[in-house]
Order: sequence, then C-alpha cells, then structure tokens
Amino acid sequence: MRDLVVGSNPTTRYQVRLPGNYDANRAGGHPVLVYLHGWGGSEGSLPTRFARHAKNNGYLVVTPAGYGDGGRNSWNGFRSARLPNCNAADGYAESDCDAGPSAAIGHAPSTCVDFDGAQHNYCYDSCGNCPKWDGADGNSNTWDASYDGDYTCYWTTCLDSVAQIEALLDTIEQDYCVDRSMIWVTGCSNGGMFVYELAKDKRTSERFAGYLPQVGSPHPGFVQENPVLSSPPKFFMGFWGTNDTTVPGTKYPTDNFLAEVALDTNFNGWLYMTARSITSQWADLSIGGGGSSGPSYYDATSYSSSLSCMAWRQGQDAEDSEIVECFFQGGHSCPGFSQMPRMMWDFAQRHPKTGVPAAQCPSTP
Repeated sequence: MRDLVVGSNPTTRYQVRLPGNYDANRAGGHPVLVYLHGWGGSEGSLPTRFARHAKNNGYLVVTPAGYGDGGRNSWNGFRSARLPNCNAADGYAESDCDAGPSAAIGHAPSTCVDFDGAQHNYCYDSCGNCPKWDGADGNSNTWDASYDGDYTCYWTTCLDSVAQIEALLDTIEQDYCVDRSMIWVTGCSNGGMFVYELAKDKRTSERFAGYLPQVGSPHPGFVQENPVLSSPPKFFMGFWGTNDTTVPGTKYPTDNFLAEVALDTNFNGWLYMTARSITSQWADLSIGGGGSSGPSYYDATSYSSSLSCMAWRQGQDAEDSEIVECFFQGGHSCPGFSQMPRMMWDFAQRHPKTGVPAAQCPSTP
C-alpha cells in the first residue's frame, strides 16, 4: 500500500497489483485498470476474480481508497454532492452544482425520496452545511409530500475526488511501465457512479481509453457531456443487475416521477438514471445522430448465458465508438457474473486510445 497526497486533502491509500509478466522496461508498457470501490470500501476492496484475471493477462490493477472525512470512504461526483470546481467558466449553471433534494435541471426530479421517513443524513465534514429540506420552504419531494424534519440528499465526500484520481494517474505513469493507450477504469456501486464523473471532467476524460461501470448510475439531472470537451468519450460498457434494488437499471413502475428514473427501494429512496437513459444519451453524444437509430443485439453468450446486452456502434468494427448496455441475472454485486473481468478486458483490448504519449518506463517499478 502507498500513500497519495493531493493538496491539503487528507492522505489516502492505494494498492498496485502487478501482472505475473510485469517488465519495468517492456516496450510499449503494460495496460492498466483502475478499480474504484463501492461506498465504504477501501484500497483492498478488489474482488478476487479481477485480481486473478489481471495477474494472468498482463495488466496492472490500481485500487485507490476514496475520501472518508466524517463518513464512509466515498467518491464525489454525479450530483451526489456538490461537484468539484463547478462554476460558470466551465459551462455549468448553479443548479448543476447543487445536489440537495430541491435541486433540479429542467423537469428532473430530486436526487432522493425519504419514502420511509428515516430522514438519513450522511453529510460529510467537507460538505459543511449540507442543504436541509424541512418542508418549511414549501418544496416537496417527488411523491408530493413534504419532508418533516432535517434531511439531506448528500451522501458522499465533497472533497475533489477527480483531482485525487488525476494525481493517482500521474503517480502510476511515473512509477510504472504503463501503456497510456490502455488505461481503463471500472468501479462498483458508488465507484461505478464516479466513473461517469471521470468521463465528464476534462482533467481525467483524456486519460482513459474507456469506461466500465458496474451496478452504478448517476442521479437524475446529470448531464454527461462537459461543455468544454471537444470530443466525448466513445467506449463504454456498463452492467446492471436484473434484481438490483439498490441501484436498479430500470424505471420504477409508477407515473409519479417527472422523468425516467430508477428508485432505490433498499436504502431509503435514492433516485438514479435508468440504464437505457444513460446509454442512449452516451450514444447520442459519442455517435451524434447515429445514436438515435437505437441499439442492436450484442452477443455476450460466450461469457454468460444469462446476459442480455445491446450496443450502439460506429465504424466498420466499432473502432470509432461502441456503447454497450448489459443486464446480468443478479442483484447489487460486483462482479455480477464470473466472467465479467474477461468480458471487460476483451472489450478494452479492441479499443486502445489513439494519439497518446509513448510509455516512459522507469528502470525499476
């Protein structure tokens, strides 16, 4: 384990697991997978299947720990807390930055619903005075019922997690023999949600070849395109469980919502974008008008007979863009099926990033 210090933020830890064939002077370097833990995880939260697959298939796995200032280790982004460096200069409106329960973009609903009256408050130290919703201002939740008592939708650190990953990538590229055309990121649950912020933020979006979130979705109202980026991320493979009640991939069966959203019925009513609203939006951004024609069947039977996958593709062999949406038979778990690491890495190997600097390998790791 190693320490990572970013400015005045608390020190966090990370682990680097080397493949069996690691060579500090390998021509072209080794691929890298950054694995982001779920809410409350740590730098040691790497499923054995991912560790074993990486060791046997020639790529490094880097597992950082998120900030846990006053709460569980977590990742900030996607409107679970105020976005880091969220300001008008980057093209954001003030409403984009606030994740309080009354926040909305257009007709998007709030980010949570206190449907069981538990009034959870996970406000982290770095968030200061999180917006409270006590019903006194006349606002109501998505179910048209006012909150009764202090309550907030904030549930992660407000520290700059994007800067943390930016510093991590700088460190890994300095200390190890890295193929910069093959740096990918995956994450489970809160880590999977944070993957979307890394794809959106200009500090990290040009560093990754592609994105592989697991059972993680942004809250509603999230805009996946950064206004200052010239080219949106083009390679994405996301996974959702058919029986997941924590971060469901499909719309909750009610007409009460103002948008296509999924409802967490396991953990007090957080709201998320549905899988199809995510992938279709991503396809429209990456492919342009080509995304509007809808997805086609994606054959994943060699990985699991229970998978149901669709894809948007551009290019003869999807070399220009490929957006894949997959449902596995299971709940809120990572990996959702035994061959998920292999499926992810097969996808990654077909899509190296072009136009990146060559590896600068140190003489020792």
